[in-house]
Amino acid sequence: MTEDDRHDSDGDREMSDSDSESELDPLEYEKRRDVVLRQIVLSESQFNKLKICLRDAKIRQLMKRRQDVINQTDPEFLVKHRELLEEFDARNRLTEAIRTLELDSLERRTVGLKKIAETNQNDNKIIAQEKLREKILDEIRSERERQLQERIVKAYLLDDRFDVKIGPPNGTCHPPPSKRPRYRMPVVFHKLTEDQIEADIRSVDLAILISELKEEAAKETDTFRSLRMANSELRELLDRAARKLDLPFDNQEPIDITKRFFEDCSHLALGEVVRYDSFTLGEAMSAVELMDEKMDIGMKKVTRKMGLEESIAKGLYESSLGEQLIIYDATLCTFVTWLEGSCIGQTLWTNVLLTDPERVRFEDHPVFACLSHGFYHIVMQVKSIIQNASVYEEEDFNPHLPFPCTSHYPMHEVIQLMKDIELDLVRRSEETDKDEEKTKLLTLSSRIAFMRIFLVTLTFLVPPRKPEEWRTDSSQMPPLDALGFTADLDAATSAASKLVLLSSKFLDTSVHECAPRPNGIERDGDFSWLIAFEPELNRQYLPSTFPRKIEILPREKALPHLHRISCKIHFMASQLRNNLADSNSLVEFMKWFSYDDSCVLTRSILQMVVYPLDDNVLGTQPTALFVESTPLYDNEDCRKVVEDFTMNATRVMLSLYQNFGFNLARQRDKLVIILEEFNELHEDACRADAVCRDIVPVHNKYNPFVTFVFTQTLSLVVYHMELSFRLELFAPFEFTYIYWFYGEVVGRWYMTSIEKTRELMRDTLRKESELHEQGRKNKKKVKPRFNYEEHFRNRSAVWQDQLILRYGHSAMADATFHIAVALIQMGQIRVPVWNEESERLRFEHRMAFLISIGDPLHVTYEEFLSRSRVRELLDGDISVPLQRAIDTFELARSQFEKLVDRNEFTIHIKPLILVCRTNVVVARLLLAGNVRDRRVTFNFMPDSPIFPILKLVAGK
Repeated sequence: MTEDDRHDSDGDREMSDSDSESELDPLEYEKRRDVVLRQIVLSESQFNKLKICLRDAKIRQLMKRRQDVINQTDPEFLVKHRELLEEFDARNRLTEAIRTLELDSLERRTVGLKKIAETNQNDNKIIAQEKLREKILDEIRSERERQLQERIVKAYLLDDRFDVKIGPPNGTCHPPPSKRPRYRMPVVFHKLTEDQIEADIRSVDLAILISELKEEAAKETDTFRSLRMANSELRELLDRAARKLDLPFDNQEPIDITKRFFEDCSHLALGEVVRYDSFTLGEAMSAVELMDEKMDIGMKKVTRKMGLEESIAKGLYESSLGEQLIIYDATLCTFVTWLEGSCIGQTLWTNVLLTDPERVRFEDHPVFACLSHGFYHIVMQVKSIIQNASVYEEEDFNPHLPFPCTSHYPMHEVIQLMKDIELDLVRRSEETDKDEEKTKLLTLSSRIAFMRIFLVTLTFLVPPRKPEEWRTDSSQMPPLDALGFTADLDAATSAASKLVLLSSKFLDTSVHECAPRPNGIERDGDFSWLIAFEPELNRQYLPSTFPRKIEILPREKALPHLHRISCKIHFMASQLRNNLADSNSLVEFMKWFSYDDSCVLTRSILQMVVYPLDDNVLGTQPTALFVESTPLYDNEDCRKVVEDFTMNATRVMLSLYQNFGFNLARQRDKLVIILEEFNELHEDACRADAVCRDIVPVHNKYNPFVTFVFTQTLSLVVYHMELSFRLELFAPFEFTYIYWFYGEVVGRWYMTSIEKTRELMRDTLRKESELHEQGRKNKKKVKPRFNYEEHFRNRSAVWQDQLILRYGHSAMADATFHIAVALIQMGQIRVPVWNEESERLRFEHRMAFLISIGDPLHVTYEEFLSRSRVRELLDGDISVPLQRAIDTFELARSQFEKLVDRNEFTIHIKPLILVCRTNVVVARLLLAGNVRDRRVTFNFMPDSPIFPILKLVAGK
């Protein structure tokens, strides 16, 4: 907007403001202006006087404080002096404690490094032998190449073709002179192809041409401009040459770069980022936002307004069975869209039957009344569950209700009325003789049954809302009556099985039994072609920056989503009780539950089922239990430190359980905070082990508290990396240090921790057996120990299987590391290097989440280079990493095949065995050199998110 336009707009605004008043006299205007100016001058004078007074008061106050400080009588000075002395004493105690912990950590690290050195000694011997063998082979190849080059030089210097001269025109020629060496002739050796040489020559010619033209342009600028503008072919040639040689080429005329842009982008790999000094991340985000339709603000004019009364007047209550059925299915589609994070005002409440349930009565239309009042209670239940679970982000769920909505029927009455109408529809289907009408009646009855059973299932799983809060403001978070509540998992399993059965037929019946779409409408869209739906019904309640239009999921996507929700609820209700044996089982269950087809509703239901009120599992079983029969419990100091550790561990584990309710991206972000809490918990574990060590000397052999914390920390580090793979955050050029860290650092420490846990369990079982035998000798009545012993034996067997599994994972990680090294050598993985520190910065960025943990998991870039020897592998023969990858893939497969007959591992082991077998074949083909013209890609399966399958595709 120019200055004149701004003045015009200001003038228009003044005229519009003065339309309702009479024109002001200029003399009167001047008088008012003088009065206002005098008032301003007086105000400024008073303000200056007050400011001077305030300054004097401040100076007096500062002088008084200065005198108090000099005399050391100021109360704040005395308090600060005492605090500094206390802080100095506390720091001395902290320094002593830290020194003790560091000595303990150094001892543990020394023992661990010693074990690692012993296990690596044999590998180092083999590697040394391989290096000697490779060195000898390299010397042999170098000698052969030197002899070959010597023969080529001799043949080149004594070649007859360079001594032949062209004879005179008459055809007579003299015999060539005797052959002689030409040692002064320059010789160039190369391994370039003919096409590469010609391309380089053309590039040099173009560079020379550009340089000459720029020199002429410096003398005759106008002449060069006319030449450039006259010959468009030369312009394009020069431009291409300048881009190819990275030379500056000034062009004052605008150039259409669309074709060139898409041509260059076609050479980029998926996930590859291009950076330049003049195109940073800020410019990229600005370009994305400008093209995003959600950034468009403002509201378009509402073209029509149709509410419940208008729809009834147009024949809503006279709809056919097919139309009623498709209205139900369309409402289910909007319900799923709302669960995906959209606003309820643009999804569910575009159905005029749902915005005011009190006006939809069962006497007027029973079927639509079931839809209206049933979905009111479904919305309130879902909103209550998600809000009270508090494991959602703004992109997952939008709990805001544009306006209050109520129903004068309580939920138990609605459920009973829905059941009566459901049975009435079934009775009507039995009375009719028309097959089509009978099918539609049964299908409509199944929709009502699904809504009813869905509400019933939720009442079995989550605490109810307080009765006095039923008719309060629905926009607020409804409080739950969770005191003494326990989920009825058996009843929920039975009800959820019916949900699965009903929802499995939704899509088929919706396609065949619903009323067809009107002519000219090929998609469901926003269902505005239905008389019960008005997309712009709630336009006035939406904020101006909200997207004007959202996409309602079609029936082909929404109805199967309801089936997946039903399956997840059934799986949770039927399998949860089997995974409450210990914290590891519950963590694994909640982790895998959040992976497959989970949504914010199912994750929130799981949170409310496991912890409905406090830290009691299922509302009855405490998270932490103390064993009062142990001698350690009688010691007051030991009991206190163990109680502190247990309290802090319970708090951290509750945070971990709650974290599984978020989406995968938020879980990964919050895991960093939980890892920091586990690091603080490690200090409590050290104190607990130290106190117990003084009472029971054998305690020093195991350090169970530290072992527990360290094992949990390792599992969270593995989970953090698994989430990164599932979210596709790792690029192929990062696979070297990612898989090396996963196998060499995390894998080895995980196996060490598992071994320590098994030793602790074996020792506990042995001590229990000794106590049992001692009781039998003393002829005392002893309690049967079969169940206790069997439990320890089963847990020990599980840890043995976990050890085999982790060993296989470490082998697969090592194999994938060597495959990535080989592909980098082959040029199939391009490593972007902007400067010398690029690789270091990427490594430190990936390992930043381990900074709070420290040793031994946090490694530096120099440790990675020295321990992995990646640079030696990159500079050596390509057959070495390929052969190592083949051997380690075979080793991993042999380990996984030991667990095939274990039911709890079968679902996870079979995909890994498939990955090993496939990758061995690809690695052998690469080693043979028969597929060098093929491109290798990484494909991650849902059942194997960490380890990819190698695939050969056509093209380099």
